[in-house]
Amino acid sequence: MVIEPMSSNHNRLAFACGNDKLDRYIHETAHQTKRKGLAATFVAIDLQADPTKILGYYSLSNFVIEGLDIPEVVRKARKLPAHSVGATLLGRLAVAKGMQGKGIGQMLIADALKRAYLVSVDVGSVAVVVDSIDANGAAWYQHFGFIPTINDELRLVLMMDTIGQLLPGVPYSALVEQSEFRTA
Repeated sequence: MVIEPMSSNHNRLAFACGNDKLDRYIHETAHQTKRKGLAATFVAIDLQADPTKILGYYSLSNFVIEGLDIPEVVRKARKLPAHSVGATLLGRLAVAKGMQGKGIGQMLIADALKRAYLVSVDVGSVAVVVDSIDANGAAWYQHFGFIPTINDELRLVLMMDTIGQLLPGVPYSALVEQSEFRTA
């Protein structure tokens, strides 16, 4: 399985996860949001079985979250301001019906977090934010370390420095210091 940017080669209309809102997004909206530069959608496919069949997908976009929405203990530990801060929105994540329970969701979220983390230095993102579709979804995200925001239990955050600790390789602070686009 590979995860790649969605393209016209992928059969979006055949995707079904069992949630009308998530199905409608990939069928009708994902291509438009990509074309307009509003969000990037990435799809999981099996290159050997059928490279056009979408097994799962997620979308990422820039986002702003109020510092006061981040739990106080987290915000103060990272010395974040109370006003708006840049973040990355994990806007949608879904797995096709026949593929659910096979670890594809975990692969999608790992890929999303890695992509968000790698660009966070250059786009000023302190966290990945997700608006869960329901309480079960929120519990699933909490399994990966996301924590609910102050005002909405279905909006959750995972701080970039935490993501950096989960991913192998260079720690977040070193990534910031070594950014090739850093100016003196």
